[in-house]
Parts: sequence; structure tokens; C-alpha cells
Amino acid sequence: MISRGVSIAEEDKLKAASEKARQDPKVEAARAKMEAAAKEMRETMNAALVAADQHFASKSSSFVALRN
Repeated sequence: MISRGVSIAEEDKLKAASEKARQDPKVEAARAKMEAAAKEMRETMNAALVAADQHFASKSSSFVALRN
């Protein structure tokens, strides 16, 4: 995918730098924290949804999963 005003060479350099950056231990740790926080948010939101309306308690494994 070529962005406006960005050459193919620049795009390739950005892709390579991004791949390298993803391997940085600090980036890996931050990603793990982000994923854990997102999971906690989904679980907390789902519990609050059920608490707000018991109708969703029996649907927590199907309907609520669609929201995730």
C-alpha cells in the first residue's frame, strides 16, 4: 500500500523499521501490557453489562463474545 507522498523505498524502510521495533523488549512488554489491559477491560465491561441487565447473563458466552 503506497501512501500519498511516500515513495515505495520509504515505505519499505518504514516497514523494516517497524518490524525491528516490534522486537524491542520494551515494545514487546508494552504490547503484552496493552493486551492484558484490553482483556481486563472486556471482562470488566461484560461483567458490568450483565450486572446492568441480567438478560445478558445467559448470553454471556455468545452475544457478549460478539462484542469482543
